[in-house]
Amino acid sequence: MTNYGYDLVELKKILDSNILIYSLLEDHPASDVCEAVILSCENKFEWVTSPITFIETYYVLINVYGQEASQILQKIRKISKTPIIIITLDKNLVLSSLEKALIHQIDTNDSILLQIGIDLGISIIATDDKKLIETCNNYGIICENPITEDIREEMRIWEQKNLPEKGIRRIYFDIYKWLYKKNAKLADEFKVKTKNFTRLIS
Repeated sequence: MTNYGYDLVELKKILDSNILIYSLLEDHPASDVCEAVILSCENKFEWVTSPITFIETYYVLINVYGQEASQILQKIRKISKTPIIIITLDKNLVLSSLEKALIHQIDTNDSILLQIGIDLGISIIATDDKKLIETCNNYGIICENPITEDIREEMRIWEQKNLPEKGIRRIYFDIYKWLYKKNAKLADEFKVKTKNFTRLIS
């Protein structure tokens, strides 16, 4: 087991970008519960994540949710002062993560978080990514998800009102709405596959 030079005695949990993203959206239906999850670490445990988590958070908040870049940077700087360890990406970690991404057909940052959990022996990941949750079950890693079904429905309504009216994101969201009426599970899979309407489906 690789430890990257970090102490494994203290309790640690892995933080996924979707929880961080929701926590930084002030009027989002999931912001309060996700912020509470992040702040719950105080004097109890440390968060562990990859540098890509912060990069992905910055990108999505600006390009999907239309947030002001300078404000998002300020918020990320503030959240970085919480007990959080950012794991350095070395060659072995990257290659092992890419293998996991290929095997399980998950996003690369998710595969990095999964591999970090395996290497550091961390058994808990905070995430709202259904595909990552399913994959973690194969490795005995517990996923903590603060998003209830009621909150998810509020999120759907909120996004319908607040996502941009034009562009690929809006097209994806319109497809999502249509799918949701036909098959809610398929619609959620579409949302995951497009990474919250930000990427083309491959």
